Amino acid sequence: MKMTYNTALTIAGSDPSGGAGLQADLKTFSALGVYGASAVVAVVDENTVGVYGVHPIPVNFVQGQIRSVLDDIGADAVKIGMLHDSELIRGVLSTLQEYPDVRRIVLDPVMVATSGDPLLQPEAVATLRDELLPYAKVITPNLPEASLLLGETVDHQDQFEDAARALSRLNDSKVSVMLKAGHLENNTLTDIFYNAETGEFLRLTTPRVDTPNTHGTGCTLSSAIAAYLAKGAGLDTAAQLAKEYIANAIAAGTARCIISTPFGNNPAYIPYPAKPFSHIKNATDLMQIIPATPQHANDIARAVMMAIGDEICADFASPDHSTDDVERLFTHLASLDDSQYSYLNTLVALDENENVVGVCVGYDGARLHQLRRHFFEAAKTFLNRDMEGMDDETSPDEFYLDTLAVSPMHRGKGIGSMLLKAMIGKAKASGKPAGLLVDKTNPKAAALYHSLGFIHVDDRPFAGVLMSHLRLT
Repeated sequence: MKMTYNTALTIAGSDPSGGAGLQADLKTFSALGVYGASAVVAVVDENTVGVYGVHPIPVNFVQGQIRSVLDDIGADAVKIGMLHDSELIRGVLSTLQEYPDVRRIVLDPVMVATSGDPLLQPEAVATLRDELLPYAKVITPNLPEASLLLGETVDHQDQFEDAARALSRLNDSKVSVMLKAGHLENNTLTDIFYNAETGEFLRLTTPRVDTPNTHGTGCTLSSAIAAYLAKGAGLDTAAQLAKEYIANAIAAGTARCIISTPFGNNPAYIPYPAKPFSHIKNATDLMQIIPATPQHANDIARAVMMAIGDEICADFASPDHSTDDVERLFTHLASLDDSQYSYLNTLVALDENENVVGVCVGYDGARLHQLRRHFFEAAKTFLNRDMEGMDDETSPDEFYLDTLAVSPMHRGKGIGSMLLKAMIGKAKASGKPAGLLVDKTNPKAAALYHSLGFIHVDDRPFAGVLMSHLRLT
């Protein structure tokens, strides 16, 4: 059986310097494991210093590119960059409306140059706000763009939540909003993500990095959100992972230079940022492992979904629900005192900014049947699914290691091993050996467990897959 790619389409202008525009989008898609396609709206004469000319592509030709991609490859998500006039905005919108299943649309409303000069005529701004914005799933404005869309100045952190909510409700659009704080001068930057589906806010805080290497950061952030949505992530998960991705790219790019002129801004983008903290020799230099609290419920939920995998999460949600509903289900379970995924059964790894970068869930196997009753109830409530009768996957004489997940940006640093060792300590305290199931097609995971002393006991079917049952000797 062949595996299929998650796919994303960028509709944007070019940047021959490679740091912004559709080139940045395609690099980001690739770095995050998504197959990228593109529809070019303008060929731009540009480098890291400035823009010297723009050659617009005829609207009917842009529409043809979009149809060619969607008719053949399809798109699990779409990222839209700068569209220079009303005719193009309407042409892109009408073409996307021909494909009603393509609805994970991330719109980066590029309207204001870094200098503060408007890039769109007032008529085009109104067309984008009134016609295209309501069709998007997520928009990613900076402060000048938010101010232009709302018709009022947004320039203080305490305005962010009200502004994001107001942007979401423009023309009854109910679009989710990532409002970016980069134009503020604070030492820490707190972007606000407003999830229009839940009515809740995420505060995404990172330290300001003193660097001019920020060319293309807006393009990269919006395309990262699109990439994570294409892979099946919920809105909150996509926003948080994309923010982490661009923050690490900026930090990792501070000491790098690709330009020869003294006037340009290097791009922040690092093509394959799997090791953004490669200068740190030991994972313990940047993180600590602690028992989870109820405040970590959503982090636990995202970790469980990461461990389960996008395909299973999507199957679990279908046919009438989304992966956002799955995320809400697991967040609910993680907030309870006596569920399978309770925070009381969980250890979390925190980085130096106290962000959760890894999660491990474990409990006495004899309690699984009791703990799982909340899972059955929640499946009915959140997904209208009857899961009663599911087999218990562990032995009552073991301490079961249920879930281990490390943020993609922090893998390869020994964090998974440290979480496992800490959870093994809890197993020893219980007087039972640690046991777990691992996918037989995942030799890398099996190698990690074997290195810690786990041995193969037998094979067990779970969720239709034959799994290796391992136990710590």
